[in-house]
Amino acid sequence: MELSEAAAVGERLRRNRLTGSRPSAAGEVVAALCGIQAQDLPAARLSLRPRSVGLTDAGVGAVRLEERSSSGPGQCGEPCTWLPPTTCSGCAGCCLPGAFAPTSAAAFSSAYEKIYRRAMGLIDSALAGGWALSRAALTEALAGGGIDSHGQRMVYLLARASAEGLICEGPFEGRFATYVRVEDWLGTTPTGNGDRAGDLHRLVLSYLGAYGPATPQDLAVWSGLAMGECREAFHSADLTEVSIAGRNAWVTGEPGGDGPAPFRLLPSFDTFLLGYRDRTLHLDPAHVRRVNAGGGIVKRVLLVDGRAAGTWRLRRRSKGVEVTVRPFAALPKRTELDAEAEDLGRFLAVPVSLTVAPPQA
Repeated sequence: MELSEAAAVGERLRRNRLTGSRPSAAGEVVAALCGIQAQDLPAARLSLRPRSVGLTDAGVGAVRLEERSSSGPGQCGEPCTWLPPTTCSGCAGCCLPGAFAPTSAAAFSSAYEKIYRRAMGLIDSALAGGWALSRAALTEALAGGGIDSHGQRMVYLLARASAEGLICEGPFEGRFATYVRVEDWLGTTPTGNGDRAGDLHRLVLSYLGAYGPATPQDLAVWSGLAMGECREAFHSADLTEVSIAGRNAWVTGEPGGDGPAPFRLLPSFDTFLLGYRDRTLHLDPAHVRRVNAGGGIVKRVLLVDGRAAGTWRLRRRSKGVEVTVRPFAALPKRTELDAEAEDLGRFLAVPVSLTVAPPQA
């Protein structure tokens, strides 16, 4: 099946819940996206806004801290954990850790393997009973057991324990995260069922449900899984192959997303950009350095017709927030941008002022 580039972008927008029917519950959004990038928690919450109806920043925070998880198809909690390639992700329970567990251990250096299991026993004991402890408190607990976890040792221990589905982030103490046992936080420990092929099969279907049309290479970059496993998982699934400007990609079901694409203000590290190895459908190569200048930083992006049309900045002031958009070229339909900025203010529950700077040279 041949898809135009516009139709492919439209399909990705629809599946990523940036157009069409959008959920009204935070857990439904996270599940629909097969997890969200959450290394910057405020940005992660902002990523839910354009993909939902009626959510607020305060409401999203309440879901994470109070509801924690939901029952029913397509719903999940929002544990915050590390998944390959060791970035912190708010992840649907179905993704933890069945498909990722073998890769999770391999993603980390084996330099601290000898102390890892003993440290996990101490951490588990310290958190038992529903305790939520900061990194500093866990460092003290480990020191009491004779383990020096200063510096990168604690980074390794927390990252690996998170990736293996043992712990996740709990409530914050001021600006700092605490850690809790996944079993206590969600009421259960989400694990695979021992069927590696089945776990990967379900992951491919979930991934393409959120990002299709896409390729095994895209899945490998998004997930950190081995390229061979990604190819095999694509091959074993019942997928629809499409051709986009001479390049093959795959979707679940039949594509049907070539509809109107409203302006969208996406936050830093948004999953719509991070979900693919090849971002050229969304981001003109001429503008790559303006969005991703290096150092792992992916800037806030304005989408127009599903393509990056500029970057934007958000500054919090005592009486609200200031949004400054710097487009790559003159913008059409300013009223749509005004509406999107107004909805951002609604989400944050503060007044918002919008400035459109001259196009970037």
